[in-house]
Amino acid sequence: MKKSVVLLALAAAPALGAEAEKHSKVDVSSAVKADKLELTFKVVPVNGLHINLEGPWKLELKGHDGLSFASDVLAKKDLDEKLTGYVVTSKDKPGKASGDVDYALTAFVCTDDKTACYREVHTGKASWSVAAK
Repeated sequence: MKKSVVLLALAAAPALGAEAEKHSKVDVSSAVKADKLELTFKVVPVNGLHINLEGPWKLELKGHDGLSFASDVLAKKDLDEKLTGYVVTSKDKPGKASGDVDYALTAFVCTDDKTACYREVHTGKASWSVAAK
């Protein structure tokens, strides 16, 4: 019994202490539209995996000095399924010329036959800037 417990603990250790292998990535882009900033967060699966739209996707926007959004948390209902990501637009004109938005995006990818599926939480910082007029 102790051997199986030790093996289980060792098998789980890499996921706890080290960055787990990602099965998808997030491409972030920004654009100015009618004096507002539009941020696009697109999830791209890697290693032959595919997007799975069945999971509870979520995008959390944090630390966005100079920007305000209608909501800092977007749920699956806000997901652009054709994009496989989120498009968010600031409520107002940015309060400064450039900045960063910290984000956490929860996405799901699977193999073709769904024998292996992965819940991924991508955290990062999206830099943005607006051209001076």
